[in-house]
Amino acid sequence: MAAATARPAILVLTQNSFRDPLFHGPVVSCLKTLNSAARYAFHVISYEQEQYRIPANEAAAFDAELGVHAIYRHPLTWGRGSLLRKAWELLRGFWLAARLRVRHRTVAVFALANVAGAFAYLIGRALGMKVIVFTFEPHSEFMAECGVWSRRR
Repeated sequence: MAAATARPAILVLTQNSFRDPLFHGPVVSCLKTLNSAARYAFHVISYEQEQYRIPANEAAAFDAELGVHAIYRHPLTWGRGSLLRKAWELLRGFWLAARLRVRHRTVAVFALANVAGAFAYLIGRALGMKVIVFTFEPHSEFMAECGVWSRRR
């Protein structure tokens, strides 16, 4: 990852798993396109759910393919639960974002949708980074196109 510090680094924050169709489809494709000229390094903090978790035996090859595009994963574990649990997730994400800010000099935080957008706003303000929030509507069409929801009525 030493090469990642030579170019502007952008933190990408998602409340989704990295392989979740809601994140992986539009956002990872967008990051690869944005980085076709190798201008940036993207550090992705994701909250991994069991159903989308990348198996350990596939992780190295998956990360190597992403590394070609200067995209680096920093997965955290997803936890369901109370407001206290969500506060804990925000705190864990904040500390990881702070470490990445120091280590890679991230200049902006990019987030997908509402929950991650709120986290990104708080993290970006606290760490002095620009905040970019990506959202897509209508949500139902997007979920159907990703195959998460059925079009049957």
